[in-house]
Amino acid sequence: MRETKVTFKYLCYEIKKSLWAIVVLSALCTLPYVAMLASMSMIIRVPVGDGVYDTYLSGPNVEMVFVELAVLCYLAPMFVYSFKMNKRSVDAYYSLPIKREKLYLVKTVVGLLIAFVPFTVAHFAGMLTLALRPDNPYRMVMYIPAYFGGLLFGLCLYGVNAFLYTRANRMIDGVVFMIGYAFIAPFCIMYYEEVSSNYTILWYEESATITFGAFTVFPGAMSQYMRGFQTVRQLTPFLFIYHVVLGAVGYLLFFVFLKKEKGENAEQVSESWFGYKVLIPFYVAMFLALSEFEFGAICVVLVGGIVALIVYRQKFIFSWKWWVMLAGAVCIGLLLCGMIELMNLPVATPIPETYHS
Repeated sequence: MRETKVTFKYLCYEIKKSLWAIVVLSALCTLPYVAMLASMSMIIRVPVGDGVYDTYLSGPNVEMVFVELAVLCYLAPMFVYSFKMNKRSVDAYYSLPIKREKLYLVKTVVGLLIAFVPFTVAHFAGMLTLALRPDNPYRMVMYIPAYFGGLLFGLCLYGVNAFLYTRANRMIDGVVFMIGYAFIAPFCIMYYEEVSSNYTILWYEESATITFGAFTVFPGAMSQYMRGFQTVRQLTPFLFIYHVVLGAVGYLLFFVFLKKEKGENAEQVSESWFGYKVLIPFYVAMFLALSEFEFGAICVVLVGGIVALIVYRQKFIFSWKWWVMLAGAVCIGLLLCGMIELMNLPVATPIPETYHS
């Protein structure tokens, strides 16, 4: 009971400390969005002939507030978890009279508030702005499911980013991890399309596999509903299942790996297996796999891999195991590239036999 009270008091303290940041972010998200909705033309007239015009209903620009939420889901983890990347602050936080799991739980709640409160204020302020405009043609009721969809996808993206960012021991490494892992699935799909010559995957299905992909596909679909469309192909079950599973795995790994967090790792090389050890060989292999054996592209990828190793190890001289890792990634990449060339070889057409009577 005493620890629960301490945790609650600490939560109130963290919220109070972050209140000013929440207010500023709410204003930064709301004011441009409201100004755009208040001044935009809802009906667009396009001339098609002498005195003849086609009229189109412009979108309600709900995508803008979702982009703001996606950005907040990257900034909030950086704001609340960066204490673990400074030796002085991490010792102070880990000495608090609460368990480490509850410490990070409080930080997570505060991070979600930093992301969701500005989104909520901006979203409903935009909804009110459009509702008050005369001759409003939009289906305003769709703003409600759009909002809850934003909360769902924001919760999922935050979980993924929270786990990836806390795998780092330096802030810049955490940013690289969040961005690097965002595009792993799309690269795998691109390779599958190349090796199988199967381009049936639609753009919104491929972009949905980016960790922030739902923030482009979902609001685009909701914008169409708001304009009166009855069916939208972009809203497939895969969009929701993929991101919910991704977010659940992120939160699970986030709290499971807390027991391995050590304060002395702050400001040190980020040695997590969820960091550079996966990202560098993956991207080297994927870029080479899609290089089509072009010499210039291969050289650029090799130089990029070496530069990435320098950033990772923070020095210019590496031990043999890092060169082995890079060489292995190069070999796998060239092998994958060869598979693309092999699978896409033209099939010889058999010459029909000639029969004589």
